[in-house]
Amino acid sequence: MVRDEPSKGSRVALKIIEIVALMPPAAPGLFVGWGRWDNAYSAGLMLAIDIAAINLSAKLVFVLKGITPRQWPDKSRARRSLRWSFIFRGGSLLVPAFLIWLARC
Repeated sequence: MVRDEPSKGSRVALKIIEIVALMPPAAPGLFVGWGRWDNAYSAGLMLAIDIAAINLSAKLVFVLKGITPRQWPDKSRARRSLRWSFIFRGGSLLVPAFLIWLARC
């Protein structure tokens, strides 16, 4: 069996995806190092929103797909904490968004 090697274009696309995925966590530190505090603040808020959005969407996918714990005591505990989980995750998305709005005013 002949193994298909990825083309040069697909390898370049994968490298771009890696760079884009790794840049948001590094951006606040880079801006702090350059002394650009306003940009570091904006990049930090963007990073916080990214993390909160990923976390909220993962929880939403679990709920929509019906993924639950296997054992009965864990299921009842998970059901009770579901509401608080969404409130906390939604709030963690709204706080940085509010701070960005506040900085723009």
